[in-house]
Amino acid sequence: VYQWIGGDEPSDVASAAREQVDAGFTALKMNATPEIERVDNPATVEAAATRLREVREAVGPEVDIGVDFHGRVTKPMVKRLASAMEPYEPMFIEEPVLPEHNDALPALAAHTDIPIATGERMYSRWDYKEVFEDGAVDVIQPDLS
Repeated sequence: VYQWIGGDEPSDVASAAREQVDAGFTALKMNATPEIERVDNPATVEAAATRLREVREAVGPEVDIGVDFHGRVTKPMVKRLASAMEPYEPMFIEEPVLPEHNDALPALAAHTDIPIATGERMYSRWDYKEVFEDGAVDVIQPDLS
C-alpha cells in the first residue's frame, strides 16, 4: 500500500510526503513531471529530479517512493529522466511511456536500475502478452475496474 502525494506543485510535495509518513505510511507515490515537450530542455529534467530529491530528503531512505510518469513522457525523454532520478532510488517509475510505446520498455530497462511499473491503461490480456514476454516490466498494475 502506498499513499498518493501529488507532485505537480514542487513546493508542496515534500511537506505532503512528511505528513503521510507521519500518518504511518512507509510508501508514497508522486507525479514525476507536468506534461513535457517531446524533446525538452535540461531545466525540465532537473526540476523533476529536484522534486524527487526533495521528497527523498524529507522522508529518508526508509520510505519507498514510486514516481508516476502518467504516460506524459515521450520516448526521447524517458531515459534522461530516469538517469536523473536514479540517485534518489525510487521504488519504481510508473507508466514511463504510453502503452502504444511499450516497445521502448526493454531499452529503458537496459538503461536504468529503477524498476518499471505499468498496466493501468492496458485493458485486455493480449495487451499484457508482449510485456510479459519481453520481461522489461517489474511491477504490473492492472486497473481492476
